[in-house]
Amino acid sequence: MYQAYKVGSSFWKGFQEEGFGELFYTCEQEFQRSGKDKNVEAFRSILHSYMNRNGSTKTRFMEHNILFQMNADVYISHSRHDEVFAMALAGEIRESIGLVPILNSYIWKQADLFLQELEDNYLKRKHDEMHNQEMRDEIRKYIYMMTRTVLDMMIYKTECFFYVNSSNIIMQGHVMNQKTECPWMHHDLVMSRFLYNEPKRCKEYIGRYNKNKLRHPYDYAIKTSHLIRLDFPSYYSWTVESLDEDRDGILDTLYGITLYS
Repeated sequence: MYQAYKVGSSFWKGFQEEGFGELFYTCEQEFQRSGKDKNVEAFRSILHSYMNRNGSTKTRFMEHNILFQMNADVYISHSRHDEVFAMALAGEIRESIGLVPILNSYIWKQADLFLQELEDNYLKRKHDEMHNQEMRDEIRKYIYMMTRTVLDMMIYKTECFFYVNSSNIIMQGHVMNQKTECPWMHHDLVMSRFLYNEPKRCKEYIGRYNKNKLRHPYDYAIKTSHLIRLDFPSYYSWTVESLDEDRDGILDTLYGITLYS
């Protein structure tokens, strides 16, 4: 990840006022239903490659599968309450801008579906140690740890990180000190500080990211000082100014627009 942004309620308001909300949410829904999301399909395939015929999971973790099979440009981190917002944003980025987005929720959903498949096809039929709750817990921990590792690798591989910074993630009674009940979003934020990955090409704004902010205590406080606030007018300018650009040009246009944000 090279550049990290936060988008909030005012962004979503502008997005909806332009008619983007419902339109691109529907587009993204149809895209996901079609099975054309190569990253989702690759992760599903990777998950199933770790399941033996007897229902046990293989212990080795082949990182190269993720490195070569999963590729995206923009990582979108959001809570389950902001799925419509995040999917609409992903649809607009995919359809209008031409970049490849990936949502943290898409990957977590595949992990949950895989665990349910294990439960239905193997665990419920077993009358030996596989039926033991301890074994179930071990499998669940393994799959969730594997999923978290995949998401961390995608944060590192994607060039842009978008954090949906809405009121839905704030714990009740913690508006002022900004605490959340979403451990996965807290983890995404922490990793967005550590997993800095500068692109190979050189532009005048390379180095805009403040490397002095790459340390963060592991608590559930929401620390977004390292994220650049992306308002809707700037985002809209990006969609217009990046027309006919290639992938690198599209991203560089965004960096140029938000250089002094």
